[in-house]
Amino acid sequence: MGLRRNRLPLLVVWCLAVPVLVWAQENAGEQLRLAGARALTANNLAEAEKLFSDACELAKKQNGADGTAAFNLLKVGNAYRQRAQYREAERSYRTALAEFERNPASSSDELAAGFSNLGSLQSLTGKYSEAEVSLQRALAIREKNEGPESPKMVRTVNNLAELYRLEHKLDRALELQQRAVRLWEKTVGVNHSDYAYGLNNLALIYAEMDNVEEAQSLLKQALEIRQKTLGPDHPDVAVTLNNLAGLYKMRAKYSLAEDYYKQALAIWEKAVGPDHPSVAKTLNNLAVVYASTKRFSEAKQANQRAVAIWTKTLGPNHPETAAGLTNLGFTLAAEGKYGEAETAYKSAIATLEKHESAKRTELPNALSSLAELYRVEHKYNDSILTFRRAVGLLENELGAAHPTVANTLEQYVLVLKQAKNLNEAAKIEERLQSIRAAQPTLP
Repeated sequence: MGLRRNRLPLLVVWCLAVPVLVWAQENAGEQLRLAGARALTANNLAEAEKLFSDACELAKKQNGADGTAAFNLLKVGNAYRQRAQYREAERSYRTALAEFERNPASSSDELAAGFSNLGSLQSLTGKYSEAEVSLQRALAIREKNEGPESPKMVRTVNNLAELYRLEHKLDRALELQQRAVRLWEKTVGVNHSDYAYGLNNLALIYAEMDNVEEAQSLLKQALEIRQKTLGPDHPDVAVTLNNLAGLYKMRAKYSLAEDYYKQALAIWEKAVGPDHPSVAKTLNNLAVVYASTKRFSEAKQANQRAVAIWTKTLGPNHPETAAGLTNLGFTLAAEGKYGEAETAYKSAIATLEKHESAKRTELPNALSSLAELYRVEHKYNDSILTFRRAVGLLENELGAAHPTVANTLEQYVLVLKQAKNLNEAAKIEERLQSIRAAQPTLP
């Protein structure tokens, strides 16, 4: 009888323990979210990421999902990205996306935002095939649930266009970017920062298509709008200043290019600090201007700082880091430090060979630079072989009559003549004449 009297209380206690346990777990999740929010407000991103991730994991153990924690992980990822902590940003985005996909209550906007953020980050870090998958997912979700003219959908179209530009799929990039610009003009008007954003990116595509005049016109429009709507010290103003400087650099207008690059650099350093990839990119571009005007000491200093920033933020095997090494090699060669220059060039080439996207410009540029170094050192056979490889890549990517191909062929002719290979040199010169004759004269 005693045992029977004890069973009922035990059973009652056990039944009451279930809701108490569930409440305790739910309360624990809420406590994790609150602590994560405090850490995020205090810019303690590592702690915030851990707390929000723990909240997601706790929900998963209960066969549920924590959409609030996932949404906050997107914020953490964005903050990491602002600091150029790209690996941490991708980890946060992926954790958030996994939670959204497990949660039937997640909105299409949350899911699309996750894929869009992840895709733009992958694009930034050179993971182009992965980026295309992510951005296409985001675009499909937004078009289905928001319609073709929603502001967020237009931004996703813009991001996909930018990816195609980076992949040098210029026709697809132009089509999408023009679509984004038309939609922004319709939805926000021509005096809005979003419209300027679209013009800036459209200009980059035209520049890559060698329509420099149209690119410059669009960039000037974008700069005027951004300065008016965002203020003169906004990072987006720095982006357009940097791009305009690039066009002036292409035209050998080095004084104007230097002025614009320095304006951009001052804005970047104030906005994101001295060790951000955007600072490195501007320094790298400024170093080219310095080297082109024979200010090699300044060029080397800017090159080395840029490479150090990229190595720290993007890693040693990123195309941007390699491009910085190519520029550093050029400066070292100009100073007569041929051994150091060759090491820099070869390191850059080894990295760029791993990236399909680098075959259009970055890898041929590094190869041409190494070939020219071999020519100066009278290593003619090595120079000829390296130039041939550079020309082959350029012809395959840009076409046989592209101006960049012609520029490289001019360098190739020099080494052929020095190597007494006069028959091939004559053939290349004849080809060069036909290419140059077909090129428009830039204003």
